[in-house]
Amino acid sequence: MTKTATISSDANGDGMLSAGDAVTYTFSVTNRGPAQVSAPEVTDPLLASRGITATCPAGPIAAGSSVTCTSSAPMTATERDVSTTTLENRASVQALTAQGNRTPVAWAYQSAPVAVPTLSLTKSATLEHDGMTADAADEGDTVRYTFRVVNTGTVPLTGVAIDDPLLAAASIAVTCETTDLAPGASTPCTAAGDYTVRAPDIAEGLLRNVATATGTATGGLSARSDNAKADIVGGQTAEAELDLRKYARRAGLLPDAPLVRGQEVTYGFIVVNTGTVRVDDITVADPMLTGPITCAATTLEPGGSTTCAADAPYLVTAADVTAAKVTNTATVSGRPEQGPALDVTGSGSITIPAEARSSTSSRPRRSVRTAGSRDWPTPAMSSATRSG
Repeated sequence: MTKTATISSDANGDGMLSAGDAVTYTFSVTNRGPAQVSAPEVTDPLLASRGITATCPAGPIAAGSSVTCTSSAPMTATERDVSTTTLENRASVQALTAQGNRTPVAWAYQSAPVAVPTLSLTKSATLEHDGMTADAADEGDTVRYTFRVVNTGTVPLTGVAIDDPLLAAASIAVTCETTDLAPGASTPCTAAGDYTVRAPDIAEGLLRNVATATGTATGGLSARSDNAKADIVGGQTAEAELDLRKYARRAGLLPDAPLVRGQEVTYGFIVVNTGTVRVDDITVADPMLTGPITCAATTLEPGGSTTCAADAPYLVTAADVTAAKVTNTATVSGRPEQGPALDVTGSGSITIPAEARSSTSSRPRRSVRTAGSRDWPTPAMSSATRSG
């Protein structure tokens, strides 16, 4: 016996069996014996489970001859029927000999192609800028994500795309080389830009990223891949912080000497990088000074320091003499190598004469460190910290 499956109702016209489509089975029964037989009977458990029977001509069937048996109705495919790539079905047939005995059972197998829209996705992550901690995702590091999508189903797919919530939140689009995939075909997909790691991304010690691939088959059947992960060990948060220490000196005078109009006050500064990232473009600004302030270095690695000096001194005014003091505040700023931007101002103040001096800090909770020399009053120090 041979068995034939014909998709008699194909809603989307793809030639594949989908849920709701109908398949009609026919059976060709051939007498392979030396004598005629009659009353062939086909047994098909799958059809029987749907209340469908197979009917054959009563015969007789001469040796070497065949008859065709038909099912009483088409079978409508269910979701369970199309859960694999083919719908497998088997049936058996027996007939009666002239002596009234049943012939040995003959089996026939038949499969119908099933429309299975499926995708697989692989994803990789590469640290393009690996800053503070080697082989770990630090705040401010950049990561490049790449993808490959494979059509693992039995039907062509269109509109293939990547769904990556982490990149989408950063407004980074992912584009595939082709959006139409035949069964077995694959395509690479790339992100439009590198992802910059944020502090919340690594709060649990791991930069996690999950993506899926999607596509659509003829007739609107959709495909979605399993989650593809590409995780990187989390590193440090980027703490950008500068401390500013400020000195004032009047040549040849003790720190507590009274002010005299026209006296020259020379100001000096020390900038210390107390953060965890390199800071570039360091500048010190002092609104009371008429000339520029020059720093020996404008880039500081974590823990590094530099001295800065005003090119011109400050001249004590009559108002300063009346007030009996000069209070001066300077600010420091810089651009971190990575991570959030540094606050524009962190200030350091100092007052002369020495007995009236004071210090301020932009971070009230930080303890203020001081350092001095024999010629200069004790410096004031404050810090500039990152924003965000």
